Amino acid sequence: MAPIGFLKGASYVPRGLWFLLRNPRAWPFAVLPMLVNAVLLVGFLFAAWHLHDNVMGWIGPDDPAVWLEVPIWILSALLVVLGAAVSTLLLGGILSGPFQEKLSEVIEGIASEDPLVEEELSLKVLAMDTVGAMLGATERLGMFLLFVLPLMAMTLVPVVGIVGVVLLYTWSSFFLALQFSDPYLARRKIPRMEKIGRLRGQLAMSMGFGVALTALMLVPLLQIVLSPALVTGGTLMWIDADGDEA
Repeated sequence: MAPIGFLKGASYVPRGLWFLLRNPRAWPFAVLPMLVNAVLLVGFLFAAWHLHDNVMGWIGPDDPAVWLEVPIWILSALLVVLGAAVSTLLLGGILSGPFQEKLSEVIEGIASEDPLVEEELSLKVLAMDTVGAMLGATERLGMFLLFVLPLMAMTLVPVVGIVGVVLLYTWSSFFLALQFSDPYLARRKIPRMEKIGRLRGQLAMSMGFGVALTALMLVPLLQIVLSPALVTGGTLMWIDADGDEA
């Protein structure tokens, strides 16, 4: 049943967008993360593109055959765009994490028959939730770099670099599934390792969701527009998964 779970996970990307479009009540909480991501993405793309020639040199031989030049150019372009996209999500997640959790809360309130009962809002609760969301995003950044830096180093080795690219794409997919699941899971005060365990327990669905996310990250403007929809999709995915387990 793994292929079905994979396709089901991927389906939460368009389902999240459709659900968000049909529920204007959630729109105010989608605007600010979009603005934050827009500013960050422009900056990261500008920086990343200036590294494109260096990346081409890293992943290919010094004097590649003519037939290899175009594939190496395309591969290096995909890497710098993916790097800019993921960097935007990482820093954007730190800055807009509290708003993403609020968006997830609103989506769950609309979609779930048994939504999580949140603490009564107060300045203290708001401050604690904001700090918690930002710390969680910072923790995910550290976890991402822990794995991605060795994989990026692997991509610099000729020939073996292709394997590194595949592993980098796979790790990015799992990480993005965690990134957009976190607004739902974090509101339940689930520890980091248990979050990872929940994704591994629904691995086919999580990887389907993550692979679809990673594909979208290769189209920079889409991530600006769709980031709130992806939070929505992750929330819907776990509402359904928790409902199936109940």
